Amino acid sequence: GDGHGFLYVAERGGSGNPCPVWRIDPASHQKTQVGTIAAPCSPSGLAFGPDGRLYVTGIGAAQDAIAVLTPGDATSQAQVFATGMPQANGIAFDRDGNLWATDGNNKKGIVYRVGPAGGAAAEVFRIPPMANSIGVGRQATTLQGTTPNTGNPQDIVANGIGFSHDGKVVFVADTARGAIWRVRIEKHGDPASPMGCDSTYPSPDDTLCLDDVFAQSPYLEGADGFALDHGGRIWVDANERQAVVVVGRHGTVEEFFRNPVGADGRRNSGPLETPTSPFLLGKKLC
Repeated sequence: GDGHGFLYVAERGGSGNPCPVWRIDPASHQKTQVGTIAAPCSPSGLAFGPDGRLYVTGIGAAQDAIAVLTPGDATSQAQVFATGMPQANGIAFDRDGNLWATDGNNKKGIVYRVGPAGGAAAEVFRIPPMANSIGVGRQATTLQGTTPNTGNPQDIVANGIGFSHDGKVVFVADTARGAIWRVRIEKHGDPASPMGCDSTYPSPDDTLCLDDVFAQSPYLEGADGFALDHGGRIWVDANERQAVVVVGRHGTVEEFFRNPVGADGRRNSGPLETPTSPFLLGKKLC
């Protein structure tokens, strides 16, 4: 969203097609195309940067680039801003204007950073992936699929990302574990939280320790995108549960909303369909 109360969505145009970017007026429910991302594109996260431009992840044939767009009309073309972020998903900016992104479907738990000028991204730290060299991690058959007792695992461990209002902490949603990680940031932007606790993981020196888990709960199963309010609470879309969950400033977890039970006994009929990207528009949660 922007400072004028409009919402923005990047549409996936389908194989070989460009991806339109829409501005939505919540008052009139009208949408207006404000830009286009050239194919190949499969946009995922998007956020406004300090410069007022809109940044979108999941660009290019390998979905390893981030595009930047000055919203205008349908003829406004996005340009490549950053590269080297395979399957980039969530996106956020730190207090120095650096762009941070998670690796989503890459499933290695990598969090990347690139400077205000763009270019090639660098790895900052990793969320421990769901399997290491000796097989530690959640089994592939523990999550319920489209029918009961069928496996449908999510092993994305770095999804939504956002900074505390003072910029001293970055939070990352862990979809697979149902958790929110909290990483302290030094004045110069490097992580200060514990790392390197388990040598069996790939890249152990920059892999976070379990001490960095801020909140974990069955309510957070499928934690995807999130939004921080001015009180420091984290509003999380739990995509496996068709729910919105609130994590308090001290790590308490409370369910805010969940779809009602449908005729089939599941919760797939309701306003939430695999929710991913909440946004606080004043006092309204979108």
